[in-house]
Formats: sequence, C-alpha cells, structure tokens
Amino acid sequence: MRKEYQQIGFTFVFIIGFLYLGKLLREFFIAQSLFEELPADLISGSIVRATILLVLIYLVYKWKLQRFNGLVKGNKPESWQVFLIPMIIISFAFFSNWAIYTNAGILLLTLFIISVTLVGFIEEIAFRGIIMPLFIKLFHKNKQVLYWSVLLPASLTTESHFEC
Repeated sequence: MRKEYQQIGFTFVFIIGFLYLGKLLREFFIAQSLFEELPADLISGSIVRATILLVLIYLVYKWKLQRFNGLVKGNKPESWQVFLIPMIIISFAFFSNWAIYTNAGILLLTLFIISVTLVGFIEEIAFRGIIMPLFIKLFHKNKQVLYWSVLLPASLTTESHFEC
C-alpha cells in the first residue's frame, strides 16, 4: 500500500480517536464532580483540540509537507485579510447571542472562543495541510492532479464533519 494512503488513514483514525477520548475526558470530569457539564465540555474539548492541533503540526513536519503549507523558512504571510471573514462571522455570532455571552463568565467565554477557534485550525491543517498534499503526491502523474487533490479532500470534509 502506498505510504500516502496509510498517512491519510492514520490522520483520520487519529483525529476520530482523540475526539472519542475527549468525550471520555468530559464524562470523567462530570463523574468526578470536577466541573459542571458546560465547563467540562469546553475544557475537555479545548484540551483534546489543542493536542490534535499540535500533533497535526508535528505530522506536517514529519511527513515533510511544509512546502505545501507555506511553512518554509523565510516565507511571510501574504495577506492578513484571510482572518477577516472568520472574524466577521465570529463577531456576528457573538452579537446575535449578546445576552448569552454577556451572562457567561469570562472563563467560560474564553474556553468557548479557544475551543471554537481550534476547530477551524484543525480542519484546515488536517484537510488542506495534510490530506490535500498527500493526494497531490498520490496523483502527481495524473494530468488532473489539482482537480482530484482538491475534490477528494473537499468531499471528505463535507462527508465527515466530525464533531470537533
């Protein structure tokens, strides 16, 4: 079996496995009366998502995918506008639920923001940072390399929508 297939499979199994561990950690926090349900959910989710993100970044370097991700030495970000759309969406969500957020404690609000923000980074690094470059490596001899390398990870993203 090609190395890229194994790496794609590993990425999926790792993420899904860690998300399951997050649910177990949440249940542990609640069972031990360490936290109430919402804080337990946010804390366990943040811990698991941060761990997944760190491992995915490690895999980008281990599997030598930095060039695909723009992580080569001396490469500067091209544009700050890529952060504009997510910030607008987060702002709309925040202001549309103003009463909920203003009544929440600062700790819960901070955990919520961290937890939600990590989901986007995980998805981008997993699908666009690891899986798409691996498909590019798989289909590099095909004339439609970019077509397949974009279409397949995108279809996996829409199909999986695993709950981070």
